[in-house]
Amino acid sequence: VNEEMSESAAKAVIFSAISAANAKVYSMAKENPDYHGMGTTLVLAVVVGENMHIVNIGDSRIYMAEKKAVKQLTRDHTLVQDIDYQMYELKKESIVLLCTDGLSNYLEIEKLPELLKNCIRKESLADLIDFANDQGGSDNITAVMLYRK
Repeated sequence: VNEEMSESAAKAVIFSAISAANAKVYSMAKENPDYHGMGTTLVLAVVVGENMHIVNIGDSRIYMAEKKAVKQLTRDHTLVQDIDYQMYELKKESIVLLCTDGLSNYLEIEKLPELLKNCIRKESLADLIDFANDQGGSDNITAVMLYRK
């Protein structure tokens, strides 16, 4: 993303991508009866300079860890039609986790900073996913981590 992109331009790119994805899901549901009522959750982060623009739909989440504090940046929705947009400053050494509920349902927030630091050292989210599975996780897990040095 262009480092000079304005907030309104970043929002336009984000909502254009969401609209295209929604149109594809809607089209698939219309064409195939097996997909009737299909929906999805989404978390998205776009970093422009020191700003992070985030959007969430549904119950996938974004967390930010700074030192030993963890904050959930998103709020869960019960209706997929809800969309939240927010912007945060991405400070040095911030760790951001984007994940589906297959992971977040089994996270222990107080353990998250150390788990994420281990993931950075190993350059892999495998330990975090294994932790959720060891806690009884049975859902699909998708996770992405951002780290600002």
